[in-house]
Amino acid sequence: MSVYEQMLDNKNDRTNRLRAIETLGRYAANPGEYATAFREAAADPDELVRATALRGIGAIGQRVPSLISEFEKAIQAGLRDPQIRVRVEAVEDVAQFRA
Repeated sequence: MSVYEQMLDNKNDRTNRLRAIETLGRYAANPGEYATAFREAAADPDELVRATALRGIGAIGQRVPSLISEFEKAIQAGLRDPQIRVRVEAVEDVAQFRA
């Protein structure tokens, strides 16, 4: 388990969860390895973590569009999220994967 996955597992530390998901979304050499971590973060109880996870999924979509099937359910859930911030990120994800 990577340091970032450990940070994501610590549900009591929102700041580290946010840092981990942002970093993985932007810089992971093989983002497919972290698909499960992104899907779990996209379902996090914290609205900001969900939105950040979806932003990271969008960043991955720009780099590796073939991974859309890994994130389809997370994006669909984000489109139905009760929080507008999360829905906006999900809409932007769709655009990133189709660009």
